[in-house]
Formats: sequence, structure tokens, C-alpha cells
Amino acid sequence: MVSITDVIHDVSDKGLIHISRKIPGYCYRRFFRPIFPRGEPSIYNEVLVGRYRPKIDDYVLFNTISHKPEYKSTNIKGLQESVFVGDSVGIIGGGFGVTAVIAARLSDSESVHVYEASGERVEIIEETRSLNDVDFTIHHSAIGDIKEAPGNRGDYNTISPSSLPYFDVIEMDVEGAETKIINQLELLPETIIVETHGFLGSPSFETIDVLRNKGYDIVWKRPVMSGIEYAEKNDAYVIKARLN
Repeated sequence: MVSITDVIHDVSDKGLIHISRKIPGYCYRRFFRPIFPRGEPSIYNEVLVGRYRPKIDDYVLFNTISHKPEYKSTNIKGLQESVFVGDSVGIIGGGFGVTAVIAARLSDSESVHVYEASGERVEIIEETRSLNDVDFTIHHSAIGDIKEAPGNRGDYNTISPSSLPYFDVIEMDVEGAETKIINQLELLPETIIVETHGFLGSPSFETIDVLRNKGYDIVWKRPVMSGIEYAEKNDAYVIKARLN
């Protein structure tokens, strides 16, 4: 159940104007949906996700939990091209655990590690892992200095990028912190798959420059799953780079 403290935190984090514009969906998502029995898990790109769609969502026109067949499709393509049996994989920014499941299936090993700062997301990732019967390690941790993660209230660990162990492949979605993290990596993976966020102050060209300065060749740069128009407007791409 949502407490008044949660509401105060949300207003503090996002601002009253932002919240007021989305009052119907906000109230439904925060106050009403949690009291209804959860339904079936969502399916994101053929991965069962620990976000459950209550039956009431069939009758609501906003803020519904839906299936997403193209979710993280570009990131997943990069993993499918890069991860082989026995590889170690670091997922920095775990999201809902979808790319972690894909990496675990491809590597067929216990050497997949997920780093996620949001406590709410960690719970979802744990459920996603269980639903898909795969094995990977979840760290409730932020990599580098980041702003407080939504739903977390500051109880995560902070790990310096320079302290990360070696991974064969790193897949990264860190909402604008990508260049800072890549710059500080000391044990460089063979392959980096990174989602860029120009609209959050981390342009794709800067990410490419940082990767090249670290000794990487750019294999490809492709739009995020939302398509070319969204990518061009928001400078939102996925870049695959390989150590030369």
C-alpha cells in the first residue's frame, strides 16, 4: 500500500506540476492498481517480466501494463551477436531484468551480474529471474555517482566503475551516466553495448568519442526500439563497440 510518505517523496522528486499533469494515471497506478489481485505477468520480447497485469487494466485507458514485443530489441540484438557460452556479462542498469535473462540464456553460466540502483526495480528483476528459471546475480548497487534512483530512497550501495570485475561483455542503460562510467572502467570488456541518452545530457557522439579513446572500434549505432524518428529527436541510440 502506498503511504503519504511515498507521495511526498514523489512530489519532491518529480515536482508538483509534473505530477498534476498526470493525476488520473498517477492515482490509478499508485493507489488503485495495488489493491486489485495481480493477473498474468507481462511479456517483454518473449521474456516473462515480474510486472503483473491486473484484470482491471482491461477496463482502464491509461497507465496500463501491456505486453511489449519489441522491448529492448536493439540491445538484445547486440547481446545475441556478442555473448557466447561461458561468457561473463555485466548488466549495468537492470531495468526489468529482460536483458539479464537474455544474457543468462546465451552464456549458460552463472557469470551474469546485474547492477540496479532502484529498490523497486530490484524486486521486479528478482521476480523476472524466477519466472524465467535462469540464474544471475543481482546487486542493489549504483555504478558511479548518480542521482537517487526512483523508488529507492538512497539505500543502495555505490560501486566505482574502476572497481568492477572483468566481464567479456557489458550491456549498459544508465540514463545519461554512460560516458562517466565508460571513462572510469579499468578492466575493459571485449564488447560494450550501450544505450545513449542525448536528451539527458549524454550525446551519442560523446559516447562514441569516449569509446574510441578507450580503444574501442564502433561496430554499429542503431536506433532504440522506439524507431528512427524518436532516436533522431532524442539522440537515443544503442551503440555496439568492440575492443581493438
